[in-house]
Amino acid sequence: MRAKPPETFSVDRLDTPIGRALVVADADGALRAFDWEDHAARIRELLRLQYAAVELKEARVSASIKAALSACFTGYASDAADQSAHQGQ
Repeated sequence: MRAKPPETFSVDRLDTPIGRALVVADADGALRAFDWEDHAARIRELLRLQYAAVELKEARVSASIKAALSACFTGYASDAADQSAHQGQ
């Protein structure tokens, strides 16, 4: 019995107000994983557990994925600044 070939995913980075993230997508452009850059080993292990053999390649993920994830952080930086300003009063 032959082993199944590894799943190949693209890995890109996304700068957010709270740190740099790893964004993993498949060949069809579906988001497969998101984690912080300093947890690269964890993301590899979780992908391995989910998909067995996995190959990660440095490549850009779709702009729509990055835009959607960036939208999750919209307002985060301004909310934090507002809270800091209110604490100083």
